[in-house]
Amino acid sequence: MMIRMPDAMQKRRRLLVRIAEAAADLDVTSRHIRQLVRSGDLEGYKLDRGLSHVSTASIRAFLKARRADLTRRPESLNIAAA
Repeated sequence: MMIRMPDAMQKRRRLLVRIAEAAADLDVTSRHIRQLVRSGDLEGYKLDRGLSHVSTASIRAFLKARRADLTRRPESLNIAAA
């Protein structure tokens, strides 16, 4: 007899993604992701040779902080005053 797990349990959250996946998700280059890791904005991990993965939690935190920053500073949207 096979016991089926609920769909929510089958879709386990990924804790880490590869640099290339993070770059594609954020629509930036892999080099930019590496710069964000070096600056401390993202958490990077060395699982293969050198830096290879980024924490999904740090990506979510980075996006949340970036959205909050844009809502606090309307001049950052480059909208000319009418």
